[in-house]
Amino acid sequence: MNLLVGSSSPPDKGSGINAYVRELCEALIEQGHRIHFCSPEPVDCSWLNQYGIKHVKASQFDEPLERTKQLIAYVKDQHINGVINNDNALLQNIAPAISCPFISVGHMGRTSVASLACFQHQWTDHVVTISSDMQAVFVSKFDVPVIKCPIVYNGVVDPGEKESYLSENEQLNIVFAGGYSKNKGGTLIEQALSQYKDSWHDIKLDWFGDVPEKIKQKLRDYNFIEFHGRVGHEEFLKTLKNADVLLLPSKAEGCPMTMLEAMSYGVVPLASDGKGAMRWLITSGQHGFICQLDDWEKQMMDCFAYFLGHSEGLSKMKQASYQQFKHNFQRETTAKHITDLLLRPTVKRDKLAEKLQVLRWHRPLRKDGKKAPLIDRFAIRIGWLRKAGVLEI
Repeated sequence: MNLLVGSSSPPDKGSGINAYVRELCEALIEQGHRIHFCSPEPVDCSWLNQYGIKHVKASQFDEPLERTKQLIAYVKDQHINGVINNDNALLQNIAPAISCPFISVGHMGRTSVASLACFQHQWTDHVVTISSDMQAVFVSKFDVPVIKCPIVYNGVVDPGEKESYLSENEQLNIVFAGGYSKNKGGTLIEQALSQYKDSWHDIKLDWFGDVPEKIKQKLRDYNFIEFHGRVGHEEFLKTLKNADVLLLPSKAEGCPMTMLEAMSYGVVPLASDGKGAMRWLITSGQHGFICQLDDWEKQMMDCFAYFLGHSEGLSKMKQASYQQFKHNFQRETTAKHITDLLLRPTVKRDKLAEKLQVLRWHRPLRKDGKKAPLIDRFAIRIGWLRKAGVLEI
């Protein structure tokens, strides 16, 4: 099929949503589909060139009505067979005016990301969710019919680099990638370090993401911690693939790519019972453990003690973690589910809309990269989608 895939970030930037989009595009190409990529303009086009992907510009700095009109024409002129949108406001505008199936993928259950995914859902064939929690929000809050709101979990590539599930070191190698974010659980990690400071023997903790200097100073005597800060994805994966355990004490996620990447290397996830797909990606006690947020510190330390005292049990759980990934969360599985949905449309397009309500960009940033004005940040937080005007077709 000839597919137009949208993203709110250029292909050479972004993290969560764009990681999903790149994995999806590569899997679709491997399955024989041709991809057009609709997003803000990239600086580095090497990924696009590598996979022979044609870029279509649509960003917050475009005039919304004019760019929406151009996107409608592009779908017709290029004989696009299906659109898969991931948080691009201008691409979302065109759903009522095109004759091919349109899928909107939700990546958050709140803010303007959720509002956009569900915008004009009567013209969207499927509003894909990536967790049961997200599906419940889309159905109850945004009135998306449950028949067009499927759950499709994320997928990542199988790196095929697992020579052994046994740790070469006697210590337990732990990775945490949430910085000091309260939502990602950074504060819980700090509390566990302080509360159980004498229980971290034979443990190495690699801590990725932004951590305030005062916190680093507070933990300066914990010589088993290595703070990496923000690093490139490949550098992060070099450490992750040699780890034993990934910590994911998040309050809210979608379908965390980091957890799936860890499982692809046979790393055991220690995830939370927060909102998101975490507790459905694994069976606690088989492929990893799901720990309760209101007792995270103690339950995490209990898991550490078990791993340190049962190396064979850890090895078997690492094997089980990989097998769970292999059978359920490879990117080609996600791509197959998405294309199956395109072949099962729910919208009759024999009569298209003659007028379109066109949205402004829903997550604006300043050109200098600094925070957007207060009114924009308020709109993003409450999920307020602002209109640019009406386009007559």
